[in-house]
Amino acid sequence: MSVTRPIPSVTGRVTVVVPVYGDWPSLRECVISLMEHANPETYDVLLVNDCGPEADEIEAGLRGMIHGKPGFRYERNPQNLGFVRTCNRAAYELDTSGNDILLLNSDTRVTAGALDELREVLALSEHHGVVCPRSNDATIATIPFFQAWVGEPRDAKRSHKVFSQLAPSLPRYYVAPVAIGFCFLVRRSIIDNHGLFDEVFGQGYNEENDFCLRVNALGYSALIANHAFVFHVGSTSFGDAQRAALEQKNSRVLRARYPFYLQAVTEFIENGYSAIDRFADVLVPRPEPRRAKALVDLLHLTPSHDGSARNAISFLEHVAALGDTAGVEVTVVAEDAAVSFFDLTRFGFRILPRGGVDEVFDIGIAVSPVTQLDQLMRLHRHCARWVVTYLDVIALRSWEFRCVTPSKPVVVRKAIELADQVVAISRTTWQDAVDLLPELELVPSERVRVIHQGAALPAASTPGPSADSPSSDGCVLVLGNRFKHKQVLPALAALQGLGIPVVALGDEAMAESHPWARILPAGQLRDEDLDVLYSGAEIIVTASAYEGFGLPLVEAAQRGKKVIAFDTAVAREVVEELQLPDVTFFSDFQTLADTVLGAMATPPTVNQSIRTIDEYNAELWDVVTDVLAAPVDLGRLERRGRDLRDIALVWEPAHRHSEALRRENAHILSSRSFTLARNLAATASPFRRVLKRFGR
Repeated sequence: MSVTRPIPSVTGRVTVVVPVYGDWPSLRECVISLMEHANPETYDVLLVNDCGPEADEIEAGLRGMIHGKPGFRYERNPQNLGFVRTCNRAAYELDTSGNDILLLNSDTRVTAGALDELREVLALSEHHGVVCPRSNDATIATIPFFQAWVGEPRDAKRSHKVFSQLAPSLPRYYVAPVAIGFCFLVRRSIIDNHGLFDEVFGQGYNEENDFCLRVNALGYSALIANHAFVFHVGSTSFGDAQRAALEQKNSRVLRARYPFYLQAVTEFIENGYSAIDRFADVLVPRPEPRRAKALVDLLHLTPSHDGSARNAISFLEHVAALGDTAGVEVTVVAEDAAVSFFDLTRFGFRILPRGGVDEVFDIGIAVSPVTQLDQLMRLHRHCARWVVTYLDVIALRSWEFRCVTPSKPVVVRKAIELADQVVAISRTTWQDAVDLLPELELVPSERVRVIHQGAALPAASTPGPSADSPSSDGCVLVLGNRFKHKQVLPALAALQGLGIPVVALGDEAMAESHPWARILPAGQLRDEDLDVLYSGAEIIVTASAYEGFGLPLVEAAQRGKKVIAFDTAVAREVVEELQLPDVTFFSDFQTLADTVLGAMATPPTVNQSIRTIDEYNAELWDVVTDVLAAPVDLGRLERRGRDLRDIALVWEPAHRHSEALRRENAHILSSRSFTLARNLAATASPFRRVLKRFGR
């Protein structure tokens, strides 16, 4: 059985109520706009003078303006009633027409078609209770709401320009927690049955929010009409101090009645806007030229030296060296500990902490793979375009890693699928991703670019090795870390008894189990220390079974060293593409010792030019500038927004709950009562054991 939905009727009339207090210039503009756009065949206009300081002068001005104008009517309160009571008087007493009521601030200016669009959106469903338009100054109905330059004064002309260009691409309306009271169209039947504003809100502020939430409990929604625009001067009736006092007082009343209010507004801000709306401020060019804004996400950085940290730092070094020629304003988001450990301030970029990003950017750059949901959400909410790097999927192939963060496969896939450009560090590693995640076969080839990495000698400006820097003179150097896929333990087992000193990168447990070898702490060595190790080693062994690129091969070649490498497709690709000399492959650890001895018996090849990390970063930056130069595909942007909004709506409540539990647990563990209880338990336990022995 099919159900035919009735076509909503929009034949009802509307009474536009304009409460008047002061500020004649903005009031005059408001009335002129109504004369132009409020067709008397559909709209009645009721101007209500609330007896402000210039009541008589305003009365004379209004009477002169509307004299002989059909549909316009003037009334004056017997005394000053305040905004809330004036609106109620207009709806209950002055207007007896039965029309829907549009409450319009006197410091507004209506644009063509706005009133008709509001009226039509209200009529689309019997459950649409109240609707407001977009504006240059209307809190969550402001367009653009999200700013590229936070704190920059909003310009009414630019706001209308952004609206004019993007409104056709926006959904017709949003269902929001509240509509904004500067231009507030209410269904008359709701007023008749449930009243209008609660007069506890006095002179104003939050009375419209209270009304929206009150009728929402009855099943009526508040809406923001995205195809209607009304200019708003804003805050002409009260001074800053009085406005702040009213807002504070009335906010307490509102939050007491609706404890969920702030959460509802936050939820709408985070997930309610379409992607085009969210990035409106960077999608519409400004009349004056401005540099594009880029957000470099370095929240993966920890106070530890490793390959991903080296990639990130070298990228910042490259972009900083470009200076003004980069043509982009770079902002870095990183943890405080990483900022201090790597001295990120030396590059001169603005640095934001986790949770400190509240603006929008032309582009987001992930120099490390996107593997965490909060990282994906940061790109989704703050960056109109993305360039993401892809290193490998060992964290997905290994169930030990994968079970730590079960959502990681989805995050990795979505980041790649939705990125404007993906930079993979080898063809092999990209094919490995497709083999593991077949959905990636649908990613267009033009959106995936393979850029091989390069070696990075310590910068000339950095301090050299210290007196206690580790050395590996004449040794076999085994590169890796504690992770099993690096295969350091099988390599050490194969090299034991070789008769040649062995130095390996690992951890404390590895050192305890292999006292015959010298084990150095991976992740704690500076680049300068690694340089000393590379330079002193006789032979370098890289036994990893899984690599995204094989950086040690390049670093060893950069220093003219012979390398014994575990035979993998990635290692073969790197050696072939970069034409690395002196690399011998092995696939059986039983042959590793003989392979090492054989390599030591042959002279090394004369040093040759080796690809550097700066060449990689130059090509990566070219990808960034290419993406910035191309027009934004609004259709793709919208699809991306819808896709990730669904994920956010499922993930964020659980994330907020876990964060609340974490904070609560931390508070309990640090509390004085818990400390006393723990100490008491520790003190009592020996006595319990003694009593147990005596059968007590």
